[in-house]
Amino acid sequence: LLSFILHFLVSLQGAQAAITTPINRNNDYVEQNAKGSFCFYPKAVDPASIDVACVGGSKGDYAQVMQTHLNLTTSINYFSGSLERLGGPEWVFQSGGRKVYLCLTGRAGDYTYQTMCTTVGRDNSLGNSTTPYCKIQAGQRRVTDGCYVP
Repeated sequence: LLSFILHFLVSLQGAQAAITTPINRNNDYVEQNAKGSFCFYPKAVDPASIDVACVGGSKGDYAQVMQTHLNLTTSINYFSGSLERLGGPEWVFQSGGRKVYLCLTGRAGDYTYQTMCTTVGRDNSLGNSTTPYCKIQAGQRRVTDGCYVP
């Protein structure tokens, strides 16, 4: 009985979703839309922050996960280091010491579609100012979560 109670209490602690509050990084935001879904709202295109293909240096690490994300129909996705989709913004964050990618696609106020991938180590995070990331000016062909219309 004690083992069951301890297991139950531990499972309650892990019930926090990965994105539960508005978050931002360099004026790119994740916020709830009118329907209550968390969506990515990037800032207007800044040529200095846009990459062509996410290759070379630390950005080369994001090319494959970026392509995997762009082929899905949900605008926010978490992936393992082996590119297995872990879930969307509701995913309960449990890295277990492994690499976790976060990729997001949205439409900016200037009507550009942008996709960003980074690595994260906790809930409610787009990485910090030193976490590598890659952003391209592209969107998904089909989106089913209502965050934007391609």
